[in-house]
Amino acid sequence: MKWLIWNVRCINKWYKKKELRNYLKIKNIKLARFIETRVKEKIAKTISQHITPGCEVINNYNAAVNGRIWILWDPNCYDVKLIKAEAEAIHCIVSKVSNDGIYAISVVYGFNTGEKRKHLWENLKEINQMVNIPWIVEGDFNAILQFQDRKHGNPVTNAETQDFSDCIQELKLNELNWEGGILYLV
Repeated sequence: MKWLIWNVRCINKWYKKKELRNYLKIKNIKLARFIETRVKEKIAKTISQHITPGCEVINNYNAAVNGRIWILWDPNCYDVKLIKAEAEAIHCIVSKVSNDGIYAISVVYGFNTGEKRKHLWENLKEINQMVNIPWIVEGDFNAILQFQDRKHGNPVTNAETQDFSDCIQELKLNELNWEGGILYLV
């Protein structure tokens, strides 16, 4: 399964839509997630259909006014069932139509402050209790695990890494390799 992971800003600009549509087509990607879309809900369907004609979409406008997260898929290739959509994450079950794989996927776009992200860590722990199949948790957590993860800016403190690190350890999650915005799952 190829899973496109793409952070986009201003996806409602015509050249961004065209770039995404072409990339998805060239790479033959049938399942994708976009975060930080900055698209108003009233035009979201039009924009998503322009990027991926015929695809289905799950978003989190019900929990975040600016629809921070979108998951798009080709219904001829995947079946996606929503578990829960919140302001910082969308959780769903993804299965291949060909019946050769089923995953739980959580797409995360964490808030910018540690205090606001505390709900995210609790949310992930709650979902962990519900999931008994392979689970992929990915996205932009807006948090760092290790001091060297910050390339520029102020030095990292233990307090900045503690909550995220505790959550990762409690859930027994591991980092996955990815290249060029595509996560390959075997």
